[in-house]
Amino acid sequence: MHLGWQTKQRPDAIAVIESGGRTVTYAELDARSRQLAAALDLKPGDAIAIRMPSGAAFLEVARAAQRSGHLYTPVNTHLLPAEVEEMAQGELLIIEEVYERLLAAPGRRESEECEGRELIGDAPVKFLLDDANLPMPGELAASVAAVRPRPVAVHCVTRVQLLVTLLALEEAGPVAGDRIEHGSVIPAETMPWLARLGVTVVTQPHFPVERGRENATDVDPDDQAHLYRCRSLAEAGIPLAAGTDAPYGSADPWAVMRAAVERSGGEAPARRAALDLFTGEPQHPSRVRRLAVGSVADLCLLHVRKPSRSCPPTSYAGRSSAGGGSRRRSEHPGH
Repeated sequence: MHLGWQTKQRPDAIAVIESGGRTVTYAELDARSRQLAAALDLKPGDAIAIRMPSGAAFLEVARAAQRSGHLYTPVNTHLLPAEVEEMAQGELLIIEEVYERLLAAPGRRESEECEGRELIGDAPVKFLLDDANLPMPGELAASVAAVRPRPVAVHCVTRVQLLVTLLALEEAGPVAGDRIEHGSVIPAETMPWLARLGVTVVTQPHFPVERGRENATDVDPDDQAHLYRCRSLAEAGIPLAAGTDAPYGSADPWAVMRAAVERSGGEAPARRAALDLFTGEPQHPSRVRRLAVGSVADLCLLHVRKPSRSCPPTSYAGRSSAGGGSRRRSEHPGH
């Protein structure tokens, strides 16, 4: 969402709308992230792990780490304690109770910011849906209409979340840049609907390969055939992009591409199409960018073996990124 630039340009605009209807502006998010950064008092080399539900609070903690120039590790709230310990690897673990204590604590200092170069544009408003507190389609449509003409990015990880979102977008009216993030379950009967609305789907095409065993036992049998579609979406004329969803999936985009092209079931994209899924414009990820001298770059540095003719490189050892001529450490890859 490029929070630094958005806060300066439109502080009172809505940054996040949570499933219960609560809204948070860029100014509010920025203020709490500053307070958290001061309370954390991070030092060079520090890193934190965040184990909190998706929402404004998570973004505030993540932003607190980013503005201090530090790394953070998102940790799934459904993991077992031993799995959490393995992922956190000794990092300071931020959970909801710690978040509340940090906000209540007086800050020890104003953090020095490490903004890097912010991308400019109308970033979409993120909607984080939860089946336990899912709004009615009309309620979601009203929330979408309230932020127009800005596009929206709606997290849809279940069939019902997708259906509610499509009904809401139908009622509110789609705009360029609207997108479905994750697109975990997309039934075949919804594909013409998505194509007609022109909504981009950002998917994780490698998850059926990486999570095959888990999907076989944890996913409803009726949804099995509709998981993380790829080729069928493109063939239906639906704008398409991909993300790694690290750390919940492989952080190596080349490994994701390779898994995608080796999928079974007719969803594997061609090799060039798999590459194009990761080269989209920031505001319109389905529009493939072409490199040009002088253009702003976002680069993941990889230490790779020499690729063969038959497959792209797959080894990953990079942690740095470059943007606008400056060297930056990488954070959670976006999707």
